[in-house]
Amino acid sequence: MRGCVACHDEDGAGAMPGIPDLRGDDGPLKKSDTVLLSSIMKGLETEGSAMPMPPKGGDDSLSESEALMIIRYMRHVFGARP
Repeated sequence: MRGCVACHDEDGAGAMPGIPDLRGDDGPLKKSDTVLLSSIMKGLETEGSAMPMPPKGGDDSLSESEALMIIRYMRHVFGARP
């Protein structure tokens, strides 16, 4: 979660207005691993967001396996399930 916390904050609520709240069963973590992995690796622009999420969260060294571990971690901590 090297770069994730800068925008999503430690509690997943979003550190700035327009950053999606990752908590809860109706948030972005409800999407499939495939969709989330693509969003993390390629970047994502969410409607209404203050800024787009850069590819790999701005960490060029982030691997797909690390991104999948991040998805699992976030689901565990924030209580969201697909």
